[in-house]
Amino acid sequence: MIRVAVAMGGFSPEREISLMSGKAVAESLDRSRFEVYALDVSRDAWYVIDDGEAFEFDRSRGVWTDSSGKENAIDVVFNAIHGSPGEDGPLQGYLDLMGIPYTGSGQFEMGLTFSKSQCNSVLRDYSLPVSPSILVFRNRVPSAASVGEQLGWPVFVKPNRSGSSFGVSKVKGPEDWEAALNKAFEHGDQVVVERFVPGMELGCGITDHRGTPELLGITEIVPDHEFFDYASKYEGASQEITPARIESTLADRLKFIALEAYTRLNLKGIARVDFIVHPEEGPYIIEINAVPGLGPESIVPKQIRASGLDAGSLFGALIERSLHNRTV
Repeated sequence: MIRVAVAMGGFSPEREISLMSGKAVAESLDRSRFEVYALDVSRDAWYVIDDGEAFEFDRSRGVWTDSSGKENAIDVVFNAIHGSPGEDGPLQGYLDLMGIPYTGSGQFEMGLTFSKSQCNSVLRDYSLPVSPSILVFRNRVPSAASVGEQLGWPVFVKPNRSGSSFGVSKVKGPEDWEAALNKAFEHGDQVVVERFVPGMELGCGITDHRGTPELLGITEIVPDHEFFDYASKYEGASQEITPARIESTLADRLKFIALEAYTRLNLKGIARVDFIVHPEEGPYIIEINAVPGLGPESIVPKQIRASGLDAGSLFGALIERSLHNRTV
């Protein structure tokens, strides 16, 4: 039987969201095929949870000792950590060093997609549509007037390396510039300022559990607030309509762009590409989620259900693919 550790938690503001994703994955896996453990990752220590009992994971040797004194090793890790260290690369680097297979993308790809500005630069190089933006450093902050000249108002101000809309503000004019910067700088020393693009927001889930990238579905996101913020994502302050109410020509365009981005960025496993569709200019990529939410009410699980797929079977196929890829 394959021994699976579902990595969850982490040490970013997204910890609680990750715990929900990890729990959902662990509960869905087929116990006749997998021996499933929760691996709670925090900055100070990692713990394997077995029947409600926590055992410290020895990161120097990649094992843990259970209540009987037996040492146990992990066959494969299912990565369900949003934010650091699972979505920005360190977890993958550790697992590569220890020779432990894992689901999802590799260290470099995770680091790239988690950095919004650098990821957008790569997408532009492949002629994929992203909104005009500038990267701001804490020690080199442009004036509000300069931002207005380059991008116009309104703009979105976002931490360059963060997720779940933490630290994000919609800035309607120069009077809100400083407060939005201070909010974003609470989450790091780099901030992305993007031109505001009006239009419909859509999320495209992608998976390669059958060997090649395929679209899971397209979800229309209708937030109750001005944009798809934390409350909209996790507190029910939005409508998420799957399949999206869009014409087939737009659906085909989004599918092409999403799969192209996934392939060009060398992503693996489950990912989500989010778009804003301008009524005249068409779709813009606004974010790549290399570890999207996997809780029952998250977008990707809704797409899995709408596609007629079983989440546990899909997750199991990803685990088996990661083991196969390690041996070939």
